[in-house]
Amino acid sequence: MLQGPRHWVNGGLGLRYAHLEQDFSQSGPSIVLPNDQLAVNTDIEFDGGGPRLTLDGGRLLGNRGFSIYARSSVSPLTGKFHANYNFRTESTDTPLAAVNFEDHRIMTLFDYGLGLAWSGPRKRWRFAAGYTQSYWFNAVTTADFIPAVQSGNYSGISDTIMFDGLTARVEHLW
Repeated sequence: MLQGPRHWVNGGLGLRYAHLEQDFSQSGPSIVLPNDQLAVNTDIEFDGGGPRLTLDGGRLLGNRGFSIYARSSVSPLTGKFHANYNFRTESTDTPLAAVNFEDHRIMTLFDYGLGLAWSGPRKRWRFAAGYTQSYWFNAVTTADFIPAVQSGNYSGISDTIMFDGLTARVEHLW
């Protein structure tokens, strides 16, 4: 921990668990079977855990408790992807193709955030709002899974998923 009268930098070590779900479904007319619809469904899930390394810092703005902050973390997670692919006719529900895929792998999560915070007069509570981005590296995604099923080659499935948005937090400080 590095701290001065108007700034701070903290590091941390913890544990992280992640669960990810992706669902896809599509239907369309069949060229081979007139007056019938073909349907494709995929369901992809990940469960994993591992260490979480964090770094956060901030700087006070004026004397009224406002500050700017930045925080980031990285987590190498070991876990398992489970993916299902179903291709069928809708009228008879006849399966044309079905694949169940499982893969154990290390998926790395990296996230960072920037924002503005306000701490109460006794520095026990902090209210913060900002912007966060999170990257999930080495993920199995629908965009990679469907072509892998169609080609029968599952060796190159690895993609990056990015989540971002506005965040708000209330913290109790010790």
